[in-house]
Amino acid sequence: MFCYARLTVETLFYFLSIVQIATGLYLIFQGLQWLAYARRRAATDPGFYAPRTAVLCSCKGLEPGLERNLVDALYTGRLARRRTGAVSWRVWCDAADPGRVLEQFVVGSWDEHLRQHERVSRRDQQRLDEVRAMTDPSRPTTVTHWLAPQLNRDSPPTPSSDGLN
Repeated sequence: MFCYARLTVETLFYFLSIVQIATGLYLIFQGLQWLAYARRRAATDPGFYAPRTAVLCSCKGLEPGLERNLVDALYTGRLARRRTGAVSWRVWCDAADPGRVLEQFVVGSWDEHLRQHERVSRRDQQRLDEVRAMTDPSRPTTVTHWLAPQLNRDSPPTPSSDGLN
């Protein structure tokens, strides 16, 4: 009986050793797969985590001194911008011209911004119309779109393309 128990403990020891070795090999394999994935992601477009499109809407208030109302109206619509795909949102006031206000929101890609136009609800459109009614018709709202440049991460920058010459 003593020999039978010893054989079982010894067998269990070898079995657990093999399981530990197999688990270690599997984890090394998984780590190498993750490393290959991380290298591929670093060499390609970062996508959602590094937004690529900024939309700037510059407008001038209709009446001097009522800029705060315009800022409040824009602030009310910030959640609609976020709901429709913006990853960040901000309002800026021009230090040189306090009546001039800039709304900035950033989306993940140009395609995401185009889809944003499709997601505008009636209430969102009413808010945009309210903002438009507060702006000076002689200086219509200007919308500009800024796109992040595509970087070629495979080749190092050359002296003629780094902009320092």
